[in-house]
Amino acid sequence: MDYIEYRCKVSEPNEANEIFIAWLAQFGFDSFSENEEGFSAFILSDLHNDSTELEVKNHPFQNYKFEFEVIEVPTQNWNETWESSYPYVLVDDKCLVRAPFHEPIQGVEFDIIVEPKMSFGTAHHETTFGIIQLMLEMDIKDEVVMDMGCGTGVLGILAMLKGAKYCVAIDNDEWAYLNSLENFERNKIENFEVIHGDAKSIPNLKFDTFIANINRNILVRDMEYYMEYLKDNGRIIFSGFYDGEDFEIIKAHAAKFNLKLAQYRVNNQWVAATFTY
Repeated sequence: MDYIEYRCKVSEPNEANEIFIAWLAQFGFDSFSENEEGFSAFILSDLHNDSTELEVKNHPFQNYKFEFEVIEVPTQNWNETWESSYPYVLVDDKCLVRAPFHEPIQGVEFDIIVEPKMSFGTAHHETTFGIIQLMLEMDIKDEVVMDMGCGTGVLGILAMLKGAKYCVAIDNDEWAYLNSLENFERNKIENFEVIHGDAKSIPNLKFDTFIANINRNILVRDMEYYMEYLKDNGRIIFSGFYDGEDFEIIKAHAAKFNLKLAQYRVNNQWVAATFTY
């Protein structure tokens, strides 16, 4: 099968890549490769036409500078190519997040296998990486955990591997919802629930640990929903925002709910922060 490659350059690729990739998926682009300048997006030649290029050119994300080059790519072994360029992630020598085709690493305490497909949350991004760092230092045994904006479900899976007794994972993207279901089962996790929805879909439970890896605006908007379901003396891990002004906004809004900053990690300007109640 022949493919068409859109070689894309974007301003602020750390932030913009995920936005553009999620948007392009609706037009039939089925594989992506990120780089320092942006990313490449691939679509089957049979699915590509003049209107595809026009749609991409007239993208709705005018806050970002975006340009692309269209390249015809000859038939090749795409699975082999993707596997060779998709690395595993090892967090603090304790947690390995890998695809099924990666070999395990001896001595790693938590070995998580995810088939990422189109879902975010493979630990390659600094937000997921930072949350894992925070979780590795926590005692989660026998807790009820929420993974809001779960992507691949990797954070909920880690919580269960660390001894949580129940996990609810929620994502508003149907592909992420289905992917999380697969990944929980792939890692032989029991006592979990995956929901296709948003903050208004949270079940009537009280959570010891609430994880929300989304973006600043949604975290601020939905924080009141999160607090309805957080236990007294519970904690919330927030990520999806930058250090500096974004972090100050999150801290100020959290203070309105009597949430106190406990600890945080900054990776390439992205923040993951734990607040206690």
